[in-house]
Amino acid sequence: MNSVEIQFRHETDLIMAPLSDCVVFERHRRMSVSEVQEQCIEAVQHLNVWRRRGERAPHKPLLVLFALSRAMRSSERLIPFKELSDPFKDLLLGFGIDRASAHPEYPFWRLETNIWEVVPRSELRLRKSNSDPPHKELLRVNAQGGFLEPIWSELQADPKFACRIGCVVLHSYFPGVLHSNLCSAVGLDIPSGWTWPESMPCRATQ
Repeated sequence: MNSVEIQFRHETDLIMAPLSDCVVFERHRRMSVSEVQEQCIEAVQHLNVWRRRGERAPHKPLLVLFALSRAMRSSERLIPFKELSDPFKDLLLGFGIDRASAHPEYPFWRLETNIWEVVPRSELRLRKSNSDPPHKELLRVNAQGGFLEPIWSELQADPKFACRIGCVVLHSYFPGVLHSNLCSAVGLDIPSGWTWPESMPCRATQ
């Protein structure tokens, strides 16, 4: 596979700015980013998140962080919903907008299909009020979800790729004050220099 080669002032420039904005600088600070990685990072920057009264629901970004942590510790690409449901629900209760309730099935089913897949995807009983299956149905069919195979392969081949995606998620959807706590909560080991200071808002509010 062909790769695009980008040069940065610092490693953190990869996750501090869109790839299209990066400039050529310092020949000795060179980082090679595959097309799969570039496309994945672009997709993560533009997740379709639900909004209410100016607030953005963090369900999809949280699922990406959760799945990245799992990918760094597991050799299995797909995560059974029955294993994901409870720990991810706790994560939603801790960092979601509505902390009185949590629905891990929503982002599990709705996360963008250009980075994530759920199997089986057909012949499930869907909710009458929407186009996704209820929690019990995902358990009944033993649904599994995970990153697409090309992305998974990149994650396995390049451990820093998970950190890059994680930083894009943190910078795009969460203020700096939450970065350290989020990394600890999901078990994602991101270098401290790659996260933002506590005083910085998420990119969407800048």
